[in-house]
Amino acid sequence: MNNLRFDPFNCTEKELAKFCFDFISIANKDETNDRKSMNYILDYMASKQVKSQIPLSFPLLVLWKISGSCNANCHHCWAALNDKKSDSRQIDIAEQLVKNEVLAVSLSGGEPFLNNRIFDLISILKRRNTIVEILSNGSLITEEIARKLSELLNPDTDLIQVSLDGSSKQLHDKQRNAPIFDAALEGIKNLKKFNLKVRNVFVATPINQHDLYNTYKLANDLGVDAFSPCPVFPLRKGNEFTSKIDSLQYLRQVAACKTIENNSFTKLRVQVDQVYQSLIHKYYDNMYALHDIKSETHLILPEETNIRMQIDAFGEVLPGPEWEKSFSAGNIYEKEIKEIWKNGHNWEEFRRGRDLSKTKCASCKIYTTCCGGNSKLAYEKYGTINMPDGTCLVEECV
Repeated sequence: MNNLRFDPFNCTEKELAKFCFDFISIANKDETNDRKSMNYILDYMASKQVKSQIPLSFPLLVLWKISGSCNANCHHCWAALNDKKSDSRQIDIAEQLVKNEVLAVSLSGGEPFLNNRIFDLISILKRRNTIVEILSNGSLITEEIARKLSELLNPDTDLIQVSLDGSSKQLHDKQRNAPIFDAALEGIKNLKKFNLKVRNVFVATPINQHDLYNTYKLANDLGVDAFSPCPVFPLRKGNEFTSKIDSLQYLRQVAACKTIENNSFTKLRVQVDQVYQSLIHKYYDNMYALHDIKSETHLILPEETNIRMQIDAFGEVLPGPEWEKSFSAGNIYEKEIKEIWKNGHNWEEFRRGRDLSKTKCASCKIYTTCCGGNSKLAYEKYGTINMPDGTCLVEECV
């Protein structure tokens, strides 16, 4: 797929759409990707739940912000943070998770390595072979921390995600609003020294989107396993940037990465905004009629509100990381997690799962590319997750 004749920076919009469709939308899933163990089960369970709409007795995936503190002050941050120290009851929360046989737990913050109990929490989770992801800015990962992680984590299933928002100290630190670039690179090197699986996430904003391709090449030089570019999400601080993103420029940068992926160690896991879907839809009829995209391959994974929960830094249980406290089903420091999952207030619709069968999405020719988009953005516009993403630009869905 190393297409040296394709110039993503100078091609026409139509040529860009064709390349993205051929090499992103209908590309085969990589069985060696960074989340293969998690996705294998989550995708299967999500597809079964969508058909049956039978609520699970406990979530398969828990996103848990174990720290409300951070040593950066990112301009684009959309996390709800606080400076409260880690609660001593988090040990009990971890015990509840393994008792209920949760499949995977994603530990984040703030900065999770500011939680001095992080290794205790990981030890409890790995006692039942729970899949663990850790989302960090990487700047606190010393060689000793990497060594401890290597003793606890399974390199075949577990992963550490490290933010990398530029190929230079100037760009990365400008967006992160903290001088942490050098420490982050050292953290990545420490993790790879112990053969741990590492993903870099690149949040595209007007500050750094022109540097996406260069940052991907840096990730490859560092021996990182996966690189995940994504446009900034329109929430909290992120709202300031979303209208200023040049989405076509972002796609050109992503396409440039795809031209070299086959010859790179680092594999791509791409996220896009609604401009991508509208572009594919615009040129689909006269270019791709012979393609079959009714497969399981798509760019954006299905929403998992029906099989996951988010525990925020305050202990509130939410449908996902984009949701505000007003959608909390309860607080883990007041009730048992399983009780919240089964009987939490405001959650009947989320537990059933998203149903787009009665919307225009059901007949949309590019549905398998976006799966209806983001459920939070659907709820913001329509008051229900059972509608298309409220930012959809496809004309007949607007």
